[in-house]
Amino acid sequence: MKENFSDYSDFLDEENSKEYKRFFEQTPEHIQMINPDQLNKLQVAYDILKIITKGTGINIDYRLNQSKNYPFNCVSSITITGRLIEISSCEWFTKVSQLANNISVFPLTNGQVEYTLTFHKSMITLGTKEG
Repeated sequence: MKENFSDYSDFLDEENSKEYKRFFEQTPEHIQMINPDQLNKLQVAYDILKIITKGTGINIDYRLNQSKNYPFNCVSSITITGRLIEISSCEWFTKVSQLANNISVFPLTNGQVEYTLTFHKSMITLGTKEG
């Protein structure tokens, strides 16, 4: 049985709650769920990278679905930034890199190096082939 959310719209209009109103107007194509397989890979990669990387001014962070625009909101990433990034285990570095869908390494204008792993389809969008 499909819910009829129009009964709630009067209350939402009265409260001027755009956020809740937008939620009830969403179609299945706008609703997303976490893809546990991809986020598990991201978590494992992040934990191992924290152990095997050292260096000068090194920073390791991750981003989960930062964009609100499909398909970019389905991509999560881990970024390591530093002037000198030392890897204590090439074997584990290779294994971690294989977990990601894409890898990029490039120099920044401030003299640092950035290494980024991206994990595609971290979110599953309902109403698409993947969802």
